[in-house]
Amino acid sequence: MHIPLLVSRTAKAPATSSSRRRHLGWLLCLIAVLGAPPLLADDLVYTVRPGDNLWNLAKHHLKDLSYYRKLQAYNRIEHPRHLKPGSILKIPIEWLVRNPAPARVIKVKGQAELIRRGGGRKTPEPGDTLTTGDTIRTGMDGSISLRMADDSQIIVQSNTELKMDTLSAYGINGMVDTRMRMQHGRVDAKVPTIRNPASRYEITTPAAVAAVRGTGFRVSADADAPKARTEVLQGTVAVSGASVTRRVPHGFGTLAEAGKPPLKPRPLLPPPDLSGIPQRVRHWPFTLQWNAVAGAVDYRLQISGSPTFETLTLDKRLPRPRLDLPRLEDGSYHLRVRAIDDLGLEGIDATRPLVIDIAPLPPEPLGISGGLREGEHPRFAWKPAPMAARYHLQVARSNAFSHPVLNEKALTATEFQGADPLPPGHYVWRVAAIDAKGKEGPFSRIADLTVRPLPAPPEPTETKVKDDTLTITWPAAAEPTRYRIQLARSKDFSDLLLDQTLDTPRVKVPGLPAGTVFYRIQPIDASGAIGPFGATHTAVIPSGFYWPIALLLIAPLFLLITRRG
Repeated sequence: MHIPLLVSRTAKAPATSSSRRRHLGWLLCLIAVLGAPPLLADDLVYTVRPGDNLWNLAKHHLKDLSYYRKLQAYNRIEHPRHLKPGSILKIPIEWLVRNPAPARVIKVKGQAELIRRGGGRKTPEPGDTLTTGDTIRTGMDGSISLRMADDSQIIVQSNTELKMDTLSAYGINGMVDTRMRMQHGRVDAKVPTIRNPASRYEITTPAAVAAVRGTGFRVSADADAPKARTEVLQGTVAVSGASVTRRVPHGFGTLAEAGKPPLKPRPLLPPPDLSGIPQRVRHWPFTLQWNAVAGAVDYRLQISGSPTFETLTLDKRLPRPRLDLPRLEDGSYHLRVRAIDDLGLEGIDATRPLVIDIAPLPPEPLGISGGLREGEHPRFAWKPAPMAARYHLQVARSNAFSHPVLNEKALTATEFQGADPLPPGHYVWRVAAIDAKGKEGPFSRIADLTVRPLPAPPEPTETKVKDDTLTITWPAAAEPTRYRIQLARSKDFSDLLLDQTLDTPRVKVPGLPAGTVFYRIQPIDASGAIGPFGATHTAVIPSGFYWPIALLLIAPLFLLITRRG
C-alpha cells in the first residue's frame, strides 16, 4: 500500500519549516518500517535530469498529476522540488501513461493475412501497421518481416499465427512493452539490447513463455501438440512453464511441453559446412549438398533475397543434407542451413551467398559419321536441351571460334544443313541452347569435322594401240581405289563403247573399230566417294587391219566380173 505524503497541520501547534522537515523525516521512516515497496521487476528506473521535479514528471509521464505524491512516498523524497540530477527514481510501470507502439510491416513474401482486432482482414503490405489485438497468419510459402517500436525485428515464417497481445511504449526512458502470442509456427527475433530493465519483451506459446533481455533467438510452437522450442543465438532468454523458469544462454535451446517445466537447456548443434556448395549456380537441375552433422536428424534450409533473411524465398525441412534446387528466378540470394536434433531444436546457422544464374544446359552434339567429302552439304545434329527455345550453332577452323565459317543463332530444330558445301579441311563445331527469355547457355563440347577432298583422277602413263586393241595404264592411288573408265566415239560420251569399273589401274580393250576414240578415268575411293572424271584423252585405232578382209570379200566379185567380160 502506498501512503500519500500529505501532512495536515494541527491548530494546536503550527509547524515551522524546520518542524515540517522533521515530521517528514519521521514519516519517511514510518513508511520504510511499514513496508514501502522496494524496487520490483515492474519498476522503471529513471535517472533525474536537470530541471526535473516530481510535478513535471507526474504531469508528462504519469496517469494523473496527483501521482506526484505517490512518487514522493515511493522514493522517500524529502525535497520534492529539488531533485538532484543523476539521482535515481523508481517508478512502478502501472503508474505510467501507456501509449500505443505499433509494429510496422517491412516485407511480405508469399501467402499472408492480417486480421484486425475488430475482425477486418486484408493482405498485408509493406508499410501496414499492427496494433494491440491484431493477428498475422502466414501460409505454406508465406513470411513477413515486422519492425517493432524498439527497433527489434520479428520474422514470421511459414504456417504461423502470431497475435499482438500488447504493443505499448512509455514516454519516459524509451521503455516498451511488447508481448506476442504464437499459437503455432515459427518466428525469428532480433531484439536490441533493452536499455531499461523494466522493459518487457515476451513471446507466449501454448507451452511456455519466452522473456527476452536483448538477444537473438527463435521460438517455434507445434500445431498438433502443445510443445514449444526456444533456441538462443545471442544473449539470454528466460523460458517459463509450469511455474519453472529456465535461463537459456546463447548457443543453447530448450523444449517445453504444456504442464511441464522446460527441459534443461542443451547445446545447439554446430553449423553445417557449406564450403562444398558453389556460390554460383549456372545450370538446372542442380543439387545443393553438404556434409552431415553428427547428431542431426533433419535439416532446415532457407533461401532469401536478403542477407538478414527478412523474408524467405524458400524454407524446407529436409531429412538428408541435400536439396534438389527448385527453379528460382535468376538473381543474388543468401543460403542458410542448420541442423535439427532429436528434440526438434534447430542449431547454429551456416550461411553462404548464392547467385542463381541459370542458363540452358548445352546440347549434346551428334557426330557426323565418316566425315564429309568435298562437295557434300554438311548436316549438323544434336540432342534436345532442357529449357531450349532455339539453338546457336558455330562452325570454325580452330577451337578459338574467332572467325566462324558458320554462325547460326536462330535455329529452332535440333539439326542444320548448310546451303553451301564446306571446302576440304578440318573443322570444329559446337552448339548452345537459348531459352525463351533469350538467355544463352554455355556451348557444348567441341566436335570435330573433317571434309576430305574427293579422290583426284589419275593421268594415263601409257596408251598403247595394237591392231584393234587399246591398252591404257595409269598410276595406282596411295589408298585403295577403284576406277571407272569410259570410251566413246564422241567427245561428249553420248555413244559409249565402254563403261566399266576396275580394281586395277590398267585396262585392255580389244575389237575397237578404226578411227578416233575418246576415253576418261574417274576414281572411286574405299568409302565410295566418287571423284571427278579426269581429262578426256584420245586414241586412234588404225584401219589397216580391215584391208585383207575387204580384199577377200571383193576378190570373188572382181574375178566374176572379169570372166563375164
